[in-house]
Amino acid sequence: MNIDNYDLILGTPFMYQHQVTLGLNPATLVVQSNEALPIKGEQVTKLASRATDILENHRCHRYVP
Repeated sequence: MNIDNYDLILGTPFMYQHQVTLGLNPATLVVQSNEALPIKGEQVTKLASRATDILENHRCHRYVP
């Protein structure tokens, strides 16, 4: 999969943990939680994070085109 043309990719675990509301018409994205909610269950596996550090001056904002 070529992801060069994507600005941002949000997975469903991230969307659940941060209570993301995604609207398609009109296009909206709302991140409601700064702190990640825990994911619990028998089939949950924790993977090592390979994420880069996020700069402190970057914050989540509501996007409405």
